[in-house]
Amino acid sequence: MASVLGYTGRAIRSRLGVPLGRYCVWTLQPRAQLLLLHQEGRVEIALGSALILSRQHRTTVGWVAAAFFAAVYPGNISQVVNRIDSLGLDSDLKRWIRMPLQPALIAWALWSTGAWQAARRTGS
Repeated sequence: MASVLGYTGRAIRSRLGVPLGRYCVWTLQPRAQLLLLHQEGRVEIALGSALILSRQHRTTVGWVAAAFFAAVYPGNISQVVNRIDSLGLDSDLKRWIRMPLQPALIAWALWSTGAWQAARRTGS
């Protein structure tokens, strides 16, 4: 649900012309930035939907969600290091506060889906 709301808010702001800021340093063209932002939102929605709809593959989806959250973490680091204002993160304090939240989100994806416990049971 949070993913849907976050993505919807970003999409509405982009449609209204509200600047989203530079999302990451390596995506320099505004159209590419917007495409990346929308694709990330779509992945978040797909993962959330998969968690709701597929009890059978819940642990697999948990690992995929954790991997996704880890994959986007370098973008968060880039925003801190390069002092990029984006998505309401317009101060160093706000950008730094978000940093420990991403590892917590990864841990939550593994814990809430039972993926971590399943891996410990099988010795993986």
